[in-house]
Amino acid sequence: MYTEVEKSNLSAVIQFMNVMELRLREMERTALNISLNNSLKYFKIKDVGYQTLEAVNELKKYKSSNEFVCDIALYYNNNDKQSRIYTTTTSANPDMFFEYVYKYDDWRTDDFINLVKNITSPVMQPAKAVLFNNSEIKRLATYTYPLAINTVRPNIIVTFYIEESVLTDVMANTLGEYNGCVYVLDEHGNVISSLKNDESDLNPDKILNMAKESKSRQWMERINFDGESYSVIWLKSDYNGWSYIMARKTEQLMGEVNKSRRIFIAVIIAVSLFGVLLAFAFAFGHYKPIRKLVEVIPSQASKYINSQTCSDEFEYVTRTIRGVSKEYNEMSKRLRSKARLIRKEYVIKLLHGKINDLNDLDKANEYYGLKLDYPYYSVLVFLVDECGTTNWKDEKDLILFSITNVTEELSKETGFGYCIEMEELNGVVLLLNIKEEYIKERYISELAYKTKDFFMKYFGLTLTVGVGNIYDKIQLIHESYLEATRAVYYRLVKGYGNVIFYEEIKERQKTLYNYPSQLEEELILAMKAGNGDEAEQIILSIRDHISDNCMAIEAIQCICFGIINSIMKTLNDINIGTGQFLNNEDNVLYSKPFDTIDNLVERIISFCRTICDYINRQKESKNFELRDRIIDIVTNNYKDSSLSLESIADMLDMNPSYISRYFKDQTGYSLMQYLDMFRMNEVKKLLKYTDLPLQDILSQAGYIDKSSFYRKFKKREGVTPLQYRSMAKKRNIEEDNDIAMSEPSDI
Repeated sequence: MYTEVEKSNLSAVIQFMNVMELRLREMERTALNISLNNSLKYFKIKDVGYQTLEAVNELKKYKSSNEFVCDIALYYNNNDKQSRIYTTTTSANPDMFFEYVYKYDDWRTDDFINLVKNITSPVMQPAKAVLFNNSEIKRLATYTYPLAINTVRPNIIVTFYIEESVLTDVMANTLGEYNGCVYVLDEHGNVISSLKNDESDLNPDKILNMAKESKSRQWMERINFDGESYSVIWLKSDYNGWSYIMARKTEQLMGEVNKSRRIFIAVIIAVSLFGVLLAFAFAFGHYKPIRKLVEVIPSQASKYINSQTCSDEFEYVTRTIRGVSKEYNEMSKRLRSKARLIRKEYVIKLLHGKINDLNDLDKANEYYGLKLDYPYYSVLVFLVDECGTTNWKDEKDLILFSITNVTEELSKETGFGYCIEMEELNGVVLLLNIKEEYIKERYISELAYKTKDFFMKYFGLTLTVGVGNIYDKIQLIHESYLEATRAVYYRLVKGYGNVIFYEEIKERQKTLYNYPSQLEEELILAMKAGNGDEAEQIILSIRDHISDNCMAIEAIQCICFGIINSIMKTLNDINIGTGQFLNNEDNVLYSKPFDTIDNLVERIISFCRTICDYINRQKESKNFELRDRIIDIVTNNYKDSSLSLESIADMLDMNPSYISRYFKDQTGYSLMQYLDMFRMNEVKKLLKYTDLPLQDILSQAGYIDKSSFYRKFKKREGVTPLQYRSMAKKRNIEEDNDIAMSEPSDI
């Protein structure tokens, strides 16, 4: 039981540490943004006057976006005697600043200058009493952030002032209602802030020394102090080396646990006694209440009994309750399994602009868990690139499911995200309900890139993302969806793996259609002439023409299909069909859709080169007499194991490479493939119709290596030569019997 208490304490300290680190990161981001703000550059604000007022106003903007800090100070460390400290209310030189703006009892101008000279990393100073504007005393902690960190002399110093009450509120939430204390120490062991809600004065040094001896980054222990036992948690941050210590009185913690235990035991005893009394009442009343219960059970309940005889009323009621419970659970499972599908249909209606009534949204939230509580909406479309591969076809459902889950999870920071799989798009559509503070384009871009990078890292897939505009009305979700869909189709021009905002391509809609007619004519002439190199250069020029003229996607698609149509028309003009030179239908130009211009250009170049090669081969392969002579040589000499491409070329007094290329053009097989097929057929005939030993058959067919032949025969036929002979003879006997039965008998 105490272990569970310790885990609860550890969880509270971890939560406190995470809150503090989140606030520190926010301040560091603010400091970085200040250093990048052109309106706060030193050369713009060094003169006293309007520029100073403008610097103060700029700093106000950063303060208003961070509730954790009460003031921000900016100082340029450049040895300029006129350097000033700028805050969100005023500006002054260091002496005036520490005398009239923020006056410390033990920290003056010299201390600040000494800190500025020596600081190399962020420094947190504990809360101190400060006289603010000579009128109000506050207790403020300061977080000084140098830019850049770890340099010999940072040029910009940003100081954040934090009210002690803000820090103690966070610590109070961690400590809760328990007696004890909370300490925050920096990396050197100095106390930054502390909170105690009892009379104890627990020394953090004692805890630190004990924790360091454990040589771990977290430590839990019970220690005695002033006669009291405390449960102590020490946790060291990986982020900045700070230590977080919380001590709670063990007696108080265990008191709550013991109280819960006593209540639990009392409940168990009460339930047990009640059960005994109830059982006695049942026995005493001869099951009268159960009989009454049986009487009120409807006749339809008999389906739960399964026509079986019950030994008593209790068994009857028990079976009925179990049947109803089982039926209820099954119905609940069916409803839960279909809730996501119903929500998907609802999201589709939103995307298509078929839901405009806000009352429908309330029902969707209640029944389907569809929350759209934030005021802004946008739509993102995620397309899987290169989805024509075998892996995509096998894993399509898994990939789309993964994109849906990952994208919805990443959307939680921005607001609510709901994905639906669009199989016709080979992708996923995300409806994003955005918090007001995340409506800037960079947050949407960050979400898109995180998703894209995740699937590249873990799945090796690239995603193209289309992003619609952000709207503040539910009726305009449909508009954002149309914009995102239109943007993502500009993958055709921009290529794979891009995030495309509709605003980026909006101007393209106004560009006039510009068809490359001259280049198309030159391509047709090059193809008819069989000039593959020239055809490739012309195709690349057409691609450059499309890239240089920022046309709408419809215009680009028209050009692409126009070029494809012209190529196919050219084949028809010169009386060539694709079946004459293409054995693999995947190589046909129009057999698969194209996603990008580069993808299409690559296929067009390959297709045109195939056409040109075919035309050139046709010019030189009209001699069929040579083919017949080669076949005769193979037929008459296949038994010679030394027969080869070179020996056949010698017989014809011709070049071997020419003979090989010519024979494949004429037959579709290489010469040695044809020789091997001829020999293999002869072996099969001898196995089927003779009883010659296998070694003799191999010798007659021109084979030498028996083991190589075995592997080749089994790979081609699926059985060994002897199995083939056995199967063939069996078929011969069956055929002879069929013939004998079909012949008429003598009468």
